[in-house]
Amino acid sequence: VCPVGKRALVVSSKGSTAAYARTGYCLRRFPSALPGGSKRTGFAARDYCILDCIFHEATRTFYVLDIMCWRGHVVYDSETEFRFFWAKTKISEVESLNRLRPSNPFRFICLEHGKCTEESLAIQFAREVPYEVDGILFYHKEAHYEPGVTPLVTWIQPKGVEETFGLHVADAFTRSEERFS
Repeated sequence: VCPVGKRALVVSSKGSTAAYARTGYCLRRFPSALPGGSKRTGFAARDYCILDCIFHEATRTFYVLDIMCWRGHVVYDSETEFRFFWAKTKISEVESLNRLRPSNPFRFICLEHGKCTEESLAIQFAREVPYEVDGILFYHKEAHYEPGVTPLVTWIQPKGVEETFGLHVADAFTRSEERFS
């Protein structure tokens, strides 16, 4: 379940963190608690991270969709289920990532993931989420990370969930659609 925001590739390396738009334009540079993301977290060549995120400016939050590299350990070629597990584990190990402070002016929060079964989808779509929903991403569980468009990842708007799966979605999922109606 994805929040409203801008897609961003976040790279932390050599004591600085940068967020890039899809076009490659640098949206901003800032210190972060990510490995290699500030003077406090290291300058070592192996301490760098690459995260695929959605940036929500109003809450100063980067919602982590996927991970490509953590502390120099590349996971592009790992399956989706492993990358999601790795991202959740590594992000949770750095407690200061989910707090706003001068040394970490933006929060990093992993989005919840679930299996694509009728039961799991019903649970996901019935729960309330702490952000405005833009849509739902479906990943093939064995896919490797591929930048750009791929048939192994698909996007669906909340109203499409009811039409496609016949499942009711929580009101929080459809509130964001009302502003476009």
